Amino acid sequence: LAAGPLAAKGPHPILLVDKDELRPDTAAYLAEVADHVVVMGGTAAISTEVVEQIRAISQANRAGDRPMAITRLGGADRYATAVKFARWLASPALEGRVCFTTDTVGLATGTNPADAAASAPLLARRCAPLVLTHPDRLPPIVASYLRRAGELLVFGGTKAINQTALDDWTR
Repeated sequence: LAAGPLAAKGPHPILLVDKDELRPDTAAYLAEVADHVVVMGGTAAISTEVVEQIRAISQANRAGDRPMAITRLGGADRYATAVKFARWLASPALEGRVCFTTDTVGLATGTNPADAAASAPLLARRCAPLVLTHPDRLPPIVASYLRRAGELLVFGGTKAINQTALDDWTR
């Protein structure tokens, strides 16, 4: 979900994988197209074996060429992972390659993907990352990250994110 704005900015496809398996069609796509793979989530979401399969594809198909870069961004949970990804998007390492900053940040519930998925085109246009929250409270890592945000765009109604969670942002 957090990668949606980058994917909508394009050309940065999101490829879904099983926790413990890199399917042949996904592996073939990576071998043909990818020069940088960002693995979203820790080993509970995507195993070390899958990352090693990606690394093997890179080495086998890029012999003599520069191997594809592999970056794993994983936190303790989906909320921490989304914050880690948002920080990475605005990092000096990507300056000039992507436009993302913390001037504007999107917020959607991490328990129902519809609002987060729908946020991607607007956030891409605004060069704004997306972070996730519980419906009734901001996880501490999200609250800390949002304190640096200039503008907050909230996606979803009060059932998705209630006022108590938003009050956490203003404290």
